Amino acid sequence: MSEDPLKEQTIEQYIESLFESKNKDAKKSYFPEILFFSGVASMSLLAGFSSSLVLTKRKDPEAFQKGLQNVQAALHENGVSLASKALKRATIYSVSGATLISFVVYKFLLPKTLPAKS
Repeated sequence: MSEDPLKEQTIEQYIESLFESKNKDAKKSYFPEILFFSGVASMSLLAGFSSSLVLTKRKDPEAFQKGLQNVQAALHENGVSLASKALKRATIYSVSGATLISFVVYKFLLPKTLPAKS
């Protein structure tokens, strides 16, 4: 019985083996899969959003219309205050998103102890 070759590798070697490509065509082969899953995700997002809108309209049409009227009233808001709100939201979303991505990459991809520089 031969032992599993992954057990003999260190964490650093394993991570490097994931990212190195022996064949340049291997990187191109992921494009159809990424495109497919992106399409599936966007279609499911669209289907979920539209079904929730239809369900809300069927449940309480008066409240739905009242909500649409509030949206139309908000369209006549001052441009400066609207831009200020958008800038605040975008800043919060981008900072929290970048922080979350950095934390996830740090926790899942980096080894427990960093190797010493030689």
